Parts: sequence; structure tokens; C-alpha cells
Amino acid sequence: MYDWNSFKNWARHEHFGLRPEWLEMYKQSLSNNNYVWTIGNRQVQSILEWVKTIGLATRDGTLSNLGKWFIKGEISIESELFWEIVWVNVVFSLPTARWYAHNVDGRMSWKDINTLIMAMVPRLSARTLENALYVLKDTLIRTPIGYDLKQGAFHKKDGEMFVVRNGIIPSPKVALYAIIKLFAEERRDEMGLDEELTWPWVIFNVPKDEILRLIVSTQEGAVSFQSNIVRLMAKGEALGKWLDGSMLIT
Repeated sequence: MYDWNSFKNWARHEHFGLRPEWLEMYKQSLSNNNYVWTIGNRQVQSILEWVKTIGLATRDGTLSNLGKWFIKGEISIESELFWEIVWVNVVFSLPTARWYAHNVDGRMSWKDINTLIMAMVPRLSARTLENALYVLKDTLIRTPIGYDLKQGAFHKKDGEMFVVRNGIIPSPKVALYAIIKLFAEERRDEMGLDEELTWPWVIFNVPKDEILRLIVSTQEGAVSFQSNIVRLMAKGEALGKWLDGSMLIT
């Protein structure tokens, strides 16, 4: 299990969650040299950070291959596939989302979630964690990730906020993409399926066996399974195409 105290960069994005309309603004800004943002400077800085978090831009702000597909219109905010990819990248990039994926299942009060994360990440102040959770909550509410992907549907009862996380089965290629990202993060070519890591079934909150059958059905040959072991088979250029999202669009 992860040591949540070791994760950094919990407080990011200028306290704003991801918003689909901002992604469209970002797209327009790259297509029009004379584009004028109609939101404040902090919101602009937030979206410029978010496009890195979700994989549309690299750390230095240049477009990734996935970002280029987005700008060309090959994938859009209207596509469920887009939001599945986004959720995978958010979980791997944002400690709050990863913690949430590992620790929230079914119906929980938002108050209990706040209490739990504070107990598990004691090195951070309550204010920092509350702000981090707010950004995640804002993202789940404002994007299809929360309701359509069933990663967090919010409702109030007797004045208290609750979230329900049931999960969905993602597309086969996205499930495979998530495992390949995990290989890259772990920097190894072999992992035990019983290891407590950020697997696609953790990310999407669905049964492990269903995800494994899904990945095997892709016939992509990027990974192989033997007993309780998964091995990375994609190497070199093929691995690069998986990691930069190219294989998800073609």
C-alpha cells in the first residue's frame, strides 16, 4: 500500500476543478493567435495546469500527441472515451484523485472523506487537504467523470453532502493504457496482480476479473499474463505510442 505522506503537489490548479468549457477555450486559444480569454488570470493559470494533468500538454506546456488529436478534433469533450482517458491521467497525476480511487467506494459522506484523508496524510494541514478535496469534488461535479463514469455522483441528505462511487467498465484500450502507465510509473517489466497498486480496476472501481478479461480481449499484445503475473511486452516505439496516447485514437 502507498505511503500517502510521501506524495507531493496535493494543492494545485489554483483551487479550481476541471471544467469542460475551459478545455474548449484552451482549444480555441491555440487555434487563434488573437484569442482573448474571457475568464480571469487565475482561471487561465488553472486550465494551463489542468491540460498538463490530463495529458493534453507536457510538463513544459507544449502539446502532447493526445493534445494534438484534441486540437484536430479527432477526440472531443463529447466523447466518453476522452473522459475515460482524462480520469486515468488525473488519477496518476493528482495525489488527491489517486487517494480517492483507493479509498472511496460506494456511498460515503464528504465529511467522512475529509476526516479519513486527514488521518491518512497527517503531514499536511487540514486547509491544504480541504482545498485539494474541493478541487477533486469540483472536477467530479463539473465533468462527466462524476456522473457518467460513475466516479462520484453527489447528493445532499438532511443538509449533509454524500458521494456515490459505483464505477464503470472502461473501454478495452483505456484499461490497457492504465496498466501501461502503471508499468512506466513502477519502472519495471513485471508486476504481481495481487500487489496493492493503482490498477485500472482501482481507477474505475470495478471487479478485477472483468478488467483482465477486457484487456485480454484487445489482442494488442502490449502485455501478457501468466498465473498471477502481468508482463510488459510493448517496447521502444510501440511503448511510446501507448504512453503518449496515440494508440488510443488510432
